[in-house]
Amino acid sequence: MSGSTRFVTYVNLALGDRWQWTAPRATPGSSYKSAENMVAARIMEDRGISRSFPNFSIRLRQLYPEIVKEARGYIGETREVVLEVGMTPKEFQRRFHEVRC
Repeated sequence: MSGSTRFVTYVNLALGDRWQWTAPRATPGSSYKSAENMVAARIMEDRGISRSFPNFSIRLRQLYPEIVKEARGYIGETREVVLEVGMTPKEFQRRFHEVRC
């Protein structure tokens, strides 16, 4: 069975340093936006800025456009990946980050 094409984006500053790639998204643009959100959340946490508000992505861009702009400096390439049938984006993200020898 084939899967569906999705996109992941690399970040070199992520919340908790756990993820270096976004979860798979349907478009390159939505993957990039996820990367902005990941990095901005980390910047906010480092600065002691509360990020517990509804509609984070929308409110982030309304209230903290300078943080979104800064976050872009930590975002790298976007890659096309195949999300296998039945696999959730978070499951793919976990497996994608496993180190293999």
